[in-house]
This record gives sequence, structure tokens and C-alpha cells, in this order.
Amino acid sequence: MRVKGSLQNKLVTVLIDSGSTHNFVSQTLAKRVELQPLSKGRLEVMVASGEKLISPGKCNQTQLILQGISIFVDFYLLPLEGYDVVLGTQWLSTLGPIVWDFSKLQMSLHVEGKEVALHGLSIPENKVVSNLQLQRAARKKKKGDFCYNYFLCGPPKLHQLDLNFLLMC
Repeated sequence: MRVKGSLQNKLVTVLIDSGSTHNFVSQTLAKRVELQPLSKGRLEVMVASGEKLISPGKCNQTQLILQGISIFVDFYLLPLEGYDVVLGTQWLSTLGPIVWDFSKLQMSLHVEGKEVALHGLSIPENKVVSNLQLQRAARKKKKGDFCYNYFLCGPPKLHQLDLNFLLMC
């Protein structure tokens, strides 16, 4: 689920992802807001595409504000594209029971003994693009971009067979 947040007073897009084992922050964002990573926090990460990335460091106890809720988390640096921050099971496992309603894009959880709700960003609509647009997007090679390629074709052609030909076989 995607939510908006802020890190060092900069508006960020956060992906809350139960499929990620750790929390990550974009290296570009970390530089922009002058986060100071520890060089000894290196981690090898396999991303969804199967590619292995090396995190060059870790930022400990960094404040992130999600819809008015202040949390402190450890982040590994990664060359993220599409999201500024990923909150994985490293953070999710600290919350205790949560209720995640995907039909409403809402997550109910407890922070410091209070029940709070995070509201997700709406899912972007699918977009039909031309072959040329698809090729241009593929050349950008952005990590985290996903594309589903469907070919629209007419119904299969039915060939009329000559009945006499069939009878002769």
C-alpha cells in the first residue's frame, strides 16, 4: 500500500510492503535530506526482478512522519525508483496485530497504545500505450517499474475448407 509521508520535512512516497524483509530509503533522497548512513550497515538485497543490489549503509532511528504519526525506523540505503521509502516486515513486525482493508486502502494499527489508521493512495489506472511508448519506457530501465504487455488481436481466422477436399482424404 502506498502512503504519503515526510522525512526531514520533505514530502515522500512510502510503500508499505509485507513482501520486503527490511526498511529502505532511496539513496537520492538520503543525500538530499543529508541523512548520515553508517558504512558498516551493508546488506545484499534481491529485488522483485531477481537483481541483487548492495546497500552501502544504514541510517539508524530515522524519524518518518506518516499522516501525522511519528515513527522512528532503521533504513538501509538502496537505489530506489518509484518510491522514496519502503517499510517492510522489519517495521511491520513491531506493530502487533494490524487490520489491513485493501478494498478501502486502509491499515488500522496501534502506535504507542493508540489505534490509528493509515489511508493509502489510490491505485493508478492502467494505461494503454503504443509500442513506441513502451520501447521508450523500457529504455529508461527504472528499477521498480512494472509493465504488463497485452496484445489485442482480432479473433482467429477461420479457413473455409472445401468439403470435396475433405471427403477425398
